[in-house]
Amino acid sequence: GAPSSAENILIHGISGSQQLAGVNASSALLDFLEYAGNGELVAFHAGFDRHFLDRALRRSLGCNTRGRWFDLALLLPVLVPDYQGQHLDDWLIRFGITPAQRHSALGDAAATAELLLIALARAQARGIEFNPKLVTLARSKAQEAGVKVDFVQGDIFKSDFRNADVITLYLLPSLNEKLIPKLKS
Repeated sequence: GAPSSAENILIHGISGSQQLAGVNASSALLDFLEYAGNGELVAFHAGFDRHFLDRALRRSLGCNTRGRWFDLALLLPVLVPDYQGQHLDDWLIRFGITPAQRHSALGDAAATAELLLIALARAQARGIEFNPKLVTLARSKAQEAGVKVDFVQGDIFKSDFRNADVITLYLLPSLNEKLIPKLKS
């Protein structure tokens, strides 16, 4: 294929000859799919990255990314409510992160990874389960995986969610519908 336009090369810094000497798109995408598997994918303004990757995957391989996407542009304002940065650079400045290189895949990925570490350190997770045996199992699995989660035995319909910033439900649709009014109050 042809290299990117001169304007695009100014942004990402990969010359036309470097692009032509690189791995073909299908091989690179297969390597990415093998690496990512069904794992979670993290990005800043993830919609852009997801659209770009899924379009390239559909064109080259007839598939899409498989994992769940987490968007730090949406999560960071929830975890750091006293600061409302809009752009990756805003958050890098907020936390004193100086990337080795901006607007390069590797540099931006490293900066995003540093922001993810900050987000994970600020996030608190709590699991509420009615069945005490499942609470014990969940605690064991979380400890095996090295995940910091507080699992408690309780009734979600009697639980206090006022301090929660993000709530994820793994319930039957009828139970979700029953719980929604409580979450909205």
